[in-house]
Amino acid sequence: MNEKSRNNIYCYFIISIITFLMFCGLMIVNVKAATGFTQNDNGEYEIWDSNGFNDFKNQIIIDGEDFNNQIVVLKNDISIKVNESADDSNWPEFDGEFDGQNHTINYSTDQFEKGKEIFPFDVEGTIKNLKVNMEELQLDNDNEFNNSLLVNEYSECSLIGIEVTGTVNVNITNTDNNIYFTVFDSMSGKIRDCSSGVNFDINASQNTLNSFKAYLNISEFGNTPSATRTEFINCFSYGTYNNTFINQLCSGSRNRIN
Repeated sequence: MNEKSRNNIYCYFIISIITFLMFCGLMIVNVKAATGFTQNDNGEYEIWDSNGFNDFKNQIIIDGEDFNNQIVVLKNDISIKVNESADDSNWPEFDGEFDGQNHTINYSTDQFEKGKEIFPFDVEGTIKNLKVNMEELQLDNDNEFNNSLLVNEYSECSLIGIEVTGTVNVNITNTDNNIYFTVFDSMSGKIRDCSSGVNFDINASQNTLNSFKAYLNISEFGNTPSATRTEFINCFSYGTYNNTFINQLCSGSRNRIN
């Protein structure tokens, strides 16, 4: 092999290495860009991970952004652990469209309460095409409780094409405090093409059961149509309740359960 041929091979080898490194560099830039909470060239906001979802919530709750007529898209399955309740005293509001693109939010919290909803603000827009899996959710009636899982009680929104699964652990420790909890609900609006496969595991001591006189109202789809301005369309539930507890609870004359 002559000197010219060797030089050509060497140059080809160097060019190939440089091209490969440039390609790897572009891939790294793309990976870094596809994290957190970003805005794409079309003006849509994109949530790529749990940090991005928290940034999205903080822009509403803390910064007062309402995303009016904006589209927010969930780009991946994410897992969120909610440790603190959101402060809604400033009436934070979401007026845009949240498109889950059939991705899953895996949700967990040690003790569910007001401010720990998945969307803990006044939703006036639309949430659609989303799956929610409750990895860990516990309800205790140490205090009076009246909340839903997805949005806060002031919301007047559309919930479309949402599926919720998982288990709610209900611990009855107080005989006087009411529990009102539902998966799907809104002060008014429309809930369409949604399903719930939530299992309720209700636990209480026998002494608590014997003297229980509060309301235990747990459901998958809100109140009856006569008691809400929300319209339910083509929705169904396939969750379960532990029947042993229900039978014991209903056997007392003062017990009230819905």
